[in-house]
Amino acid sequence: MQFTKIFTSLLTLFFCVLANSQKSDKFSQPNFEFQRGLDLYNKEIYEAAFDAFSRVSKEVTSDKNLAESCDYYLALTAIKSEKNNGEALLFEFAENYPSSNYTNNAYLEAGNYYYNHRKPAKSLKWFQKVSPEHLNTKEEDTYNFKMGYAYFSNKKYTEAKQYFLPLTRSKYYTPEANYYYGYISYLQGDYSTAIQYFDKLEGNKRYEKDILYYRMNIEFQNKNFEKVVIIGEELLKVSTKKEVSEISKIVGESYFYLEQYDQAIVHLNNYKGRKNRLSHEDHYFLGYSYYKIKDYENAILRFNRISKGKDEVAQNAYYHLGACYLELNKKPEALNAFKNSSELNFNEEIKEDAAYNYAKLSYEIGNPYKSSAVVLQEYVENYTTSLNSREINKLIIDTYISSRDFEGALGYYTKRDLTKDKLYYEISMYRGMQLFQYSKYQDALLFLKRASSQVIASDIQAKSMFWRAETAYRLNDYKAALNDFQRFQRLRAAKKTDEYNSIHYALGYTYFKLKDYKRAKKSFTSYIKNKQSDAVKLNDSYVRLGDCNFISKSYWEAIEAYNKVIANNTIDADYAEFQKALSYGFVRKNDRKIETLADFDVTYPKSTYKDDALYELGNAQIKAKENNAAIASFDKLIDNYKNSLYIPKAILKQGLIYFNQNNTDKSIEKYKSVVAKYPNAKEAQEAVQNARQVYVDIDKVDEYADWIRKINYTKFSDIDLDNAMFEAAEKKYVNNELLASTHSFKKYLINFPEGLHALKANFYSAQAYFSLENTEKALPKYLYVVSQNSSEYTEPSLVRLIQIYLDKEAWTDAIPYLERLEVEANFPQNILFAQSNLMKAMFTQEKYTETIAYAEKVLENNKADVQIKSDATIFIARSAIKLNDLPKAEKAYSEVTKDAKGALKAEALYYDAYFKNKAGSYDASNEIIQELASKYANHKYWGIKGLIVMAENNIGLKDTFQASYILENVIKNAGQYEDLMLEAQEILDQIQSLEKLKNNSEKKTSDKKDTEVQTEF
Repeated sequence: MQFTKIFTSLLTLFFCVLANSQKSDKFSQPNFEFQRGLDLYNKEIYEAAFDAFSRVSKEVTSDKNLAESCDYYLALTAIKSEKNNGEALLFEFAENYPSSNYTNNAYLEAGNYYYNHRKPAKSLKWFQKVSPEHLNTKEEDTYNFKMGYAYFSNKKYTEAKQYFLPLTRSKYYTPEANYYYGYISYLQGDYSTAIQYFDKLEGNKRYEKDILYYRMNIEFQNKNFEKVVIIGEELLKVSTKKEVSEISKIVGESYFYLEQYDQAIVHLNNYKGRKNRLSHEDHYFLGYSYYKIKDYENAILRFNRISKGKDEVAQNAYYHLGACYLELNKKPEALNAFKNSSELNFNEEIKEDAAYNYAKLSYEIGNPYKSSAVVLQEYVENYTTSLNSREINKLIIDTYISSRDFEGALGYYTKRDLTKDKLYYEISMYRGMQLFQYSKYQDALLFLKRASSQVIASDIQAKSMFWRAETAYRLNDYKAALNDFQRFQRLRAAKKTDEYNSIHYALGYTYFKLKDYKRAKKSFTSYIKNKQSDAVKLNDSYVRLGDCNFISKSYWEAIEAYNKVIANNTIDADYAEFQKALSYGFVRKNDRKIETLADFDVTYPKSTYKDDALYELGNAQIKAKENNAAIASFDKLIDNYKNSLYIPKAILKQGLIYFNQNNTDKSIEKYKSVVAKYPNAKEAQEAVQNARQVYVDIDKVDEYADWIRKINYTKFSDIDLDNAMFEAAEKKYVNNELLASTHSFKKYLINFPEGLHALKANFYSAQAYFSLENTEKALPKYLYVVSQNSSEYTEPSLVRLIQIYLDKEAWTDAIPYLERLEVEANFPQNILFAQSNLMKAMFTQEKYTETIAYAEKVLENNKADVQIKSDATIFIARSAIKLNDLPKAEKAYSEVTKDAKGALKAEALYYDAYFKNKAGSYDASNEIIQELASKYANHKYWGIKGLIVMAENNIGLKDTFQASYILENVIKNAGQYEDLMLEAQEILDQIQSLEKLKNNSEKKTSDKKDTEVQTEF
């Protein structure tokens, strides 16, 4: 800079002398403007100076010295006033005046200007044009320093070092040169050289803090972490707030490597990240430090920040995230984390251990994404040489069994070609029992025969034999059932089974079905004497014992058994009361029969035997010669039970009473009523015959003949042929020649469409077609039967007709007949059948209020077993959900959970979790979903719905990583359930939107704080 000032002073003096030596007429405007511009230039008023030099440049023509000087200053003022053409003017000057003494100084001035204005690239451009040999020592050192700094600023470190190195011995720039030479060596990783030059600056206050920072970094790179923390702690005491962040990172990581995790956390938390964002590595250091001090909650928060990573850091983070969740007993969350870690391929050791933990957790809590058994098998296949493979292999079968996937377990045995050991046969038994529960009896029999035929495990053999017998019983193969029950009874291991307590009950029913009532009676008696008998079965045994005695005509013994049932006042008490009354009739205690039946409808208002009781009451009253009372009982039956099978019988009885009372008109009226209303009933034939006797007695046979002609009862004239043709067809039906019987019934109905046996022929024909699985031909026959007046064939025809419609899922067609069956059925099981299917029908028709009404009827029906009641409760629950009656739904689902199995249990568990979520019991809800995943993995729909609730639970628990992870997996794996996939995507979008808003808010807050810190400086 000294050279520049001297040069400018001499130039000014030169122009002053020149001006004074000229004549006054030579004192012209250009000289004056030039002097004015030079004065402005020296005062650093470059804009005005540029204007002055511009005017001189336009006017000067003959004075070459003035023109050269003017162009020189014009270029410099253009640069210093930052004109767009400044550099171009300088290049133009150098080109126009190639030998000018100003050129070297112009380059130097331009370089200095850009250097001073922090434009290193431009300064370097002009410094490189300077010829240093024209500079004095100080100017040359200054030039070299600026050249070095310019190269340094342009990250051309090797070139920069060439300029700084000579200056390390300079009189003027030694400290600066040592610093930059050492710093460049530091940047280039040449730490020994860097230390050598930093040592030369010891005691220099200007560079002391910077050198401490670099020394700290060098020690960090050399893994001398003890020295790092010593230097760093000292440095933090003298650092600004802005500097603290970066220093804290290095100190914190050093404490981390020294395993002083408490201190690491303190310093790492002071690091704000680059551009106020922490990297995955930063979160990992913090997360692992929290993990090591057992602060698992904070560790989870940090590890979750690496949730989208696909690198080794992420793999480690997922692994330790899983470990944290395990420590907090959050196994479903741990499962997800280990799954993620096991799917990354950066560290094989971590990958295998994560896969092992993932497999074990799948076994322990179930896997909502795929079968636990499949996960375990994948581990064995991927890590065949692992020491853990043997352990995992043992868990595979256990997993199939715990999830009741017996079919999968047997498939695994076949796939692995394992020895058929005890467990294999045990699984076969459970598979058979499972199929039995699903009413797939033929399939169940195959597995139960396999398990009961082996001799390896006597306990399994015995238990399987019992259920094999039960299956044969359900298939109506009572002889096979009896044989298998007896074989079971003879097995030594049978006594150790739970089933042994029911063997006499089972044998009793089997003998009963085989009509061996003597042995049935003995078996039921043995069961009754069993102190471990079940209460329901005990009551039923008394009922069947009474029936055995009744059928065997041991009526007093029958009464004794029925009284036990009546005393219990539970299921079948009404039936027992009715049978007791019949028994009194057979032991000539007609008065006791009347007494028992008189108030039957009051005692048992919901009984299906009320019409039976009235009919038998009427018969008893006839026997007691209480004819008017009998007529009244029959009238009550006729008036109140219009669909009763006993109506034609009751009317016929009334006709007989009136005849015996010589009330012939009333008698004929009753007989004609039977024929008119029930022309196809066998009572109609009897009524015609009885009426004939009355007309003969009153000598009005002509009137009888007219009546017969009017009702077109021509079938009576062909009665022999009618009977013969029907009997031929019936014989084939009875002999199980079903197809042949249908042809014969068809022939009969062509000849006698309204014959004596038309109703029966249509019914038998329908039954034969149904047995032949030709439901299309059976259907019109059943429709004919149910279109006639009620008969003994109406009820079974309604049942079969409904079955045909239900098999077609033709609910609309089935509903009217279901409604009829409910009202007309005499057998309690058919009423239950009607009610349970009406419940289902109404649900399919989206009539949810009606569904609940029928379901409640089912629950009130004492003939309904546990499974049917469970179905009723589930329909109440489902309908309540549809009606948005959540309290009712919750109550119903809580009942379902108690006894339900399979898909119903999975559904009930889902809603249990759902309601707990709504109540804010997120952890409890997750536990339920864990059970759902563990035990009911086969019911994937409910499992996936459970996962969506689990995601919502995690949102409530502020664990958005787990929520997002779960939802992403649902979207990936729930393609077959589009509704669930869309629901999951909607929730995931909401999470991502909220996270984005949160991140933006945090960034604004952080940027604001950063601005405030900068303002302080």
